Amino acid sequence: MINNWIDDCVVLSYKDYGDRARLVNILTRQYGKVTGVLNNFTRLNLSVCDIAEVEYRSKKSGSIGYLSLKSSRPTWIHIISRKRHLLVCQAVCSDLNNSLHHNIRYPDIFDMTIDVINDMSSHSDQEVVCLYLYFCIRLLRLLGYGFDDRCSSCGSVAEFIEYGGKSVCSLCKRGEMYFSIPRSWKYWNDGDTKYFVSDDLKNTFEIVDHFFENHFGPSKNSFRSMLINAVM
Repeated sequence: MINNWIDDCVVLSYKDYGDRARLVNILTRQYGKVTGVLNNFTRLNLSVCDIAEVEYRSKKSGSIGYLSLKSSRPTWIHIISRKRHLLVCQAVCSDLNNSLHHNIRYPDIFDMTIDVINDMSSHSDQEVVCLYLYFCIRLLRLLGYGFDDRCSSCGSVAEFIEYGGKSVCSLCKRGEMYFSIPRSWKYWNDGDTKYFVSDDLKNTFEIVDHFFENHFGPSKNSFRSMLINAVM
């Protein structure tokens, strides 16, 4: 059965595949995480976290198909000199690569990822770390792990934006984001305690890192470890 489609995507990872191709993992809006072969990659400046329109072609369902990038918007151009922003890009894509299953739609996660990538360049070094932690906590909630992320003022599960030099709720523009850990998580004892991301980066990083390690395997995201070392 021929399987052809065109969709928007984020490049999650790639590796060499023979002499003239790369095996690429992408996250698409309609088809979820997909792996495909990209030929003649030397003609393209392909980078992790790039946003692109991709065409996928496969002769039968279940087999690895071929990718053709119709258009690409490189992310790194806007943050090339900002080491911490580059680490966040790589950490975001590594988390998605490790936690998402192939060929399952994740439209909310896709839209959240696009928002994070688009917003990244407008954040300072400190703010972009908070942005990454917001992403991690929201990813865990959307995957069904029970994290509760809300605004401290209006209580809404809302997007957080830059306003007056702080990351605040997009609805009330007053509250900061906090999260609580599900009681079912046996690796942490103080369930239902409120944690404010921007007030305690170290504690939030420890919680997030420990959760990812226990659910998706130890040390799979070396970029998160590098980011932790950069801010501590």
